[in-house]
Amino acid sequence: MPVDDFRHRESTAEQTDSLSRRKWLFDAIAFVGGAAAVKTLLAKNADVDEHHLTKELEALIDREWHGEKDINDIYFELIALHGMQKFYESRAHPEAAFMSAKQIAAGKGICACCSDEGNTEFCNENGIKMMQARSPGAGILDAIDREDKDPFAPEFLEKKVRRLLDAGITVVTSHRLCGAAKMVFGERIQWLCENDEKQEADNIEKEGAEAYGQRWANTVATLMRQIGTAEGIAYVQEIRSAHIKKLNRPDEIHVARIIYVTDDNAFDSSNMEFPKGFVEQTGGEDLSTVLRHVDILRRIGFDNEHGFGTKFSEKPSEQFVICCVANEPHRLEAIMAHARKQVSTLEPKEVRKKIRVEGFVRKQ
Repeated sequence: MPVDDFRHRESTAEQTDSLSRRKWLFDAIAFVGGAAAVKTLLAKNADVDEHHLTKELEALIDREWHGEKDINDIYFELIALHGMQKFYESRAHPEAAFMSAKQIAAGKGICACCSDEGNTEFCNENGIKMMQARSPGAGILDAIDREDKDPFAPEFLEKKVRRLLDAGITVVTSHRLCGAAKMVFGERIQWLCENDEKQEADNIEKEGAEAYGQRWANTVATLMRQIGTAEGIAYVQEIRSAHIKKLNRPDEIHVARIIYVTDDNAFDSSNMEFPKGFVEQTGGEDLSTVLRHVDILRRIGFDNEHGFGTKFSEKPSEQFVICCVANEPHRLEAIMAHARKQVSTLEPKEVRKKIRVEGFVRKQ
């Protein structure tokens, strides 16, 4: 369900106290849905407090917007002037934008990681960087498309597990401050409250969003091992889960001014010659699903309290960039066309002018 489709749902008095309910709903959705989604969801609640940035948070947002030694200003000026293809080709080491076959082999496996820009790399137990397969919450976010919002539903879990096994995933991760897990956590609790399942809702609420996401990753890894063993998958003993505690970004805000939508799992977001950004891998998914994820991530960037918000503008070097990455020109054109079509439907219209669709083809 797209963020734009969230609406306030009334609950009965015996289900939960309205004030505490609004508080956890705000917490659950704020990181992912952005200020606009929260205000829509709580439109009927006139007593919702307005939030104001502290001077410290304003200073942090401003500092991260420009980057160390104004590196972000330099990068986005170059992208605005020359386009992403020339930007990529002009890097001192353009080949380092992707992990090499030797690096991938040394990592001994593939890590399923969230699209969060703070997840720039994940290392195996020997401290060697692994290739990452990226999607919001490493897959948990798709549970919001279910009527019951349950990421632990057996059929949902099995579908996810088989996709991960087909992709050769060996590590399934959760992480601190995961907006995707928070969104599903809040949606599941609300569905349970509305369907007279208050006890389960209370249990999940006590568990907390971070532990909920961690439990999901553990459950997925366990089921992967079970199915892998039954079906004779060779690497089944290597499958495990992990919880990422340290992100390569401030805890207070998201610092992405760009999202990389890539066909190539070898894309390496830890490369310092590129601006830090969200990463969404197409992974054989229908592009409409991929771009729905992209817009949720874009909303994180546009949030005034947890992202850069009003710093995005119509000025080319201050636009949010959707950067499509492909291995063939025709594929790049297809992804970019879908992205432009999606942007053209966004409301209000003013936001469309603050988004730039770019892309580049990997040089082989």
